[in-house]
Amino acid sequence: MFRACDSRKYTYYFPSYLLLPPKPGSNLHRVLSQHIEASGYKASSLKHPFWSDLSFPKDLDLQRKRTWRVDQGQIEKLRATARKFLGTHNFHNFTVGRDASDKSNMRHIKSVEVRLVRIIEISHSQYTVEDCRSCDVWRDRVDKCTLSWPEFYASPSE
Repeated sequence: MFRACDSRKYTYYFPSYLLLPPKPGSNLHRVLSQHIEASGYKASSLKHPFWSDLSFPKDLDLQRKRTWRVDQGQIEKLRATARKFLGTHNFHNFTVGRDASDKSNMRHIKSVEVRLVRIIEISHSQYTVEDCRSCDVWRDRVDKCTLSWPEFYASPSE
């Protein structure tokens, strides 16, 4: 018996510092500022407290970004933006070799969920807490990492 796959579930992870606006003075900051102003808005929307002190050496930017944490307000904005993908839409820009009018480009998004996950490092490899929770084999290795078990099992919002 042949059964066709009629739906898929995708999971994407990205570091929260990608929600920071580009560094002032960078080429991306310049281009976005021009685009924002051409759209009738003020480029001041790209200002962020993270970039208030630009005296840090460039090589420390990534280290600082990795310690930065997104606030709940930005998570809610991201959730609201993600909900705009719900329903049926033409994803021709993400479909190789098909014309925009091709009906096979239509995709139906049933649900979108934005969650915070905690990343931990074990033996120089990074895992989400959920990855480790789903496999008891990690218990002995997790004991050697910097998180205590109660902290490890706590949800990211706690």
